[in-house]
Amino acid sequence: MEPQAGTTRVRTRTILLLFIAFLALAGSAFNLRDRINQKEVPTDGVVWRDDSQLGVVAESIEPAVPLRERIFEKATC
Repeated sequence: MEPQAGTTRVRTRTILLLFIAFLALAGSAFNLRDRINQKEVPTDGVVWRDDSQLGVVAESIEPAVPLRERIFEKATC
């Protein structure tokens, strides 16, 4: 029994679509793994904002920041 004409093309398309689906699934699995194992972003303890006249200024500073006293010294001088 000989294969019907055009079945090779259907098989090739099916294999290609399955391969693309596998790549998409593998990529989403890696993305999910990275999101689950996401590390905390380091911070300096200062919330900065952009001011149109002054440039970048500290909006708030956490109490435990070592440079807090130094920043306030410069601001009062």
